[in-house]
Amino acid sequence: MKVAANTVAHILERKEYTGCLVNFKTTMQSYKVHKVIYNPEDEQAVFENAHEPIIDKITWERV
Repeated sequence: MKVAANTVAHILERKEYTGCLVNFKTTMQSYKVHKVIYNPEDEQAVFENAHEPIIDKITWERV
C-alpha cells in the first residue's frame, strides 16, 4: 500500500501532470564532467497546456 501512496504523492508534486511541458530542468557542467546540475525554476522553460492534464491545476496548487 505504501507504493501507491508514494506514486500519488509523486504525481501531485510534478508540474508536468497539470498539462505543462517543462524543459531545461538539468544541465551539465561540461561534456567531459558528467555531473548533473539542477536548474532553479526561474531558469526552466515551462509551456502551459502542452498536453491533456492528469490532475487539475487547483488540486496541484493545493498540494
